[in-house]
Amino acid sequence: MTDNDEAGSIPPGNWMACPFGGRAHFGNAIWLPPKPPLKSLEEHNAERRAAYQAASAPRPNGIACPECGTELLDSNPMVVLTTNPAKIQVRCQFCDYYGERLA
Repeated sequence: MTDNDEAGSIPPGNWMACPFGGRAHFGNAIWLPPKPPLKSLEEHNAERRAAYQAASAPRPNGIACPECGTELLDSNPMVVLTTNPAKIQVRCQFCDYYGERLA
């Protein structure tokens, strides 16, 4: 704001004019926190790819396999078949059973 403000009374960062008259702010300005540094496209894509792979990995669903009795896995948890009613593909990792369950 100004050079004669006491040290530490106004936080560093970005300032802009307050559209609400500045009553709860420093005069007519509001404080905006400093922006984080931008990441590269490669960094963004690597983060999203890792999140997608973790979310789309087969996961146990608590249903017993009708052939061997072990727990079935949702083959691709991010895919729901658009049937009526909606279904999710399941498989058994031990006996290679494949089927569908209601979503």
